[in-house]
Amino acid sequence: MNKKLSIIFLLLWISMSHSQETISFSGYFREDFRTIRLDEKTANFLFIMEKGSVFLPEWAYFLELLPADAERLQQKTALIIPLFKDDICYTYDTLFTIEATLVPSTENTFVAKKIYQNNKIIAQYPDDLNETFPSIYQLMQEGKPFSHRQLSVYEDLRDIPLWIDQLNNKDSIPFISEIIWHGVNKDGKMVAGSEYYQKKMAVADVAQQILDKIYRFKYDFPIPKNPTAQAYKIWLKNILNTDITEKICPSKTHTFRVRKEGYGNSLRKNNNPQQRNIMFLSSPTEEKQLVELDPVTFTEKNIPTEAISSIKSFYLNNEALYILKDFPDIVWQKYLQKGQEGNLSYKKQKENILMPKTKGNKLVEVRESLFTENVLYLCYKISNTYKALLINTKTGEKIKEINLSKLLPKDDAIDFIRVGHIGETQISYLPIIISGEKRKYQVNLTQNGASTLIDLGEKYTHWGIYFNGNPPYYLDSKGGTLYKYPISQEWEPKALFTDNFLDSVIAIADEKYVNVIYNTTDAFFEKVLLQRLDKQTLKKIGDPLCLYSYLVMENRSSENTPVNLWAFKAHGKWNVTFEIGDFLHWVQVQQ
Repeated sequence: MNKKLSIIFLLLWISMSHSQETISFSGYFREDFRTIRLDEKTANFLFIMEKGSVFLPEWAYFLELLPADAERLQQKTALIIPLFKDDICYTYDTLFTIEATLVPSTENTFVAKKIYQNNKIIAQYPDDLNETFPSIYQLMQEGKPFSHRQLSVYEDLRDIPLWIDQLNNKDSIPFISEIIWHGVNKDGKMVAGSEYYQKKMAVADVAQQILDKIYRFKYDFPIPKNPTAQAYKIWLKNILNTDITEKICPSKTHTFRVRKEGYGNSLRKNNNPQQRNIMFLSSPTEEKQLVELDPVTFTEKNIPTEAISSIKSFYLNNEALYILKDFPDIVWQKYLQKGQEGNLSYKKQKENILMPKTKGNKLVEVRESLFTENVLYLCYKISNTYKALLINTKTGEKIKEINLSKLLPKDDAIDFIRVGHIGETQISYLPIIISGEKRKYQVNLTQNGASTLIDLGEKYTHWGIYFNGNPPYYLDSKGGTLYKYPISQEWEPKALFTDNFLDSVIAIADEKYVNVIYNTTDAFFEKVLLQRLDKQTLKKIGDPLCLYSYLVMENRSSENTPVNLWAFKAHGKWNVTFEIGDFLHWVQVQQ
């Protein structure tokens, strides 16, 4: 979605949230549309939205919008979180009109309380729910018994503010207890049944059991230990006064699709420090394959090429485009721009088959590769042997082959190798961590061969972001803390700072800082943050900058969380990219 539309939706939500206005639209639920199991963060938002009294929905449903509404909302579908009974959402191919409120930081997700068919209300919240499934508080007010099972309905958070006032109520109210039994009768047959008993329970005990359900929020909104009624009231007041709009990052974001449904993720980035804003997207069947992110216009631009598949690495400079492919063979290729001015396209000019994909009946597996200005480093495995092949970037000629397995002591063997993210914008060698069966080692590959092997000992476990310091070191997160891991035989990790680190962390140095970019989460949003560290001392410089935020609607997975973080600097500003599902998000750092 472009910048203009993002601003429209943000303004729409702000105006709706402050005035409690709703928006109406019409469409169809379809049988072939998927449903979404809601994440716990959605519960936080709904609890606040409904002022501490809500029956939490479990699922959300896509609605295919009528053409007029699709044009108005700039979306073909709307994701509906129904607070009314959701069996209606399984009525397919029937026209419904829905009244709903836009969810913050989203463009097509709505909380719906009312649904119409043929201009008639067929479901609304909370009226219908209170009729079919009265809350315990409602039954107590009516003098009716409640089912003891109702206390264990995890999603029922209705009347929480009212129950806080009942914590010291010593009166008793009736409830119905069900006992289910089974056994063998005198004829040896299995029998089963149930019996119901009416009993009484102190109102204070009922209140406490209901309030125990809000402990689901304790990680995002800490609850005092053994809270009194007054402590609960203060806790609830603080939560309900939360302004969710203040949690949204004020980022300048451009988003576009990087792959179509069904294709694997194969986004590759240019390692040329002068052109880190160039990347290859998805498969050769895409309209856009080689793409430039233009930081001036804040748009992506297609760089025409002939179709290129099975890309392992690439390098683009002002002279040519260089490609490493790993199928059907391991191949180096060179492409030059050809054609008329204004209609140029990269065409293959030369290729060199470095090795076949199989040697005899043994598969050649490319494990790591990196283009630099002069050398392409390629690490591969064949059978149980690991080797490195050094190739001239510009000619495709082999420079040297190194048997990595022979670098290890005779009593050890390579289990696997790994190249971490490189935190330098310019590097002329390939740093490798070798995980042996007994110990771990560090080695650098240069155009002259392999450096001296450094034994990292038995307890070295991390392969994070590499920096060429003195000594060289890695940065990586563990247990919510970012550590510095020096590469030496006498190493000790050093804690740098703590945050709620999730899956993705990168760091990249500029003239003054080491810029740590990572994804994290708060009570509502998953976020991408940038924390600057002093380049010499690695001490924090100020608070982290919030680059991007979004409400995680669906249970968290690799398909809905930021992956493949990348950064480049242009015109004095850092630009950060990451993928969420099928889309690439690009954020310009404004400070």
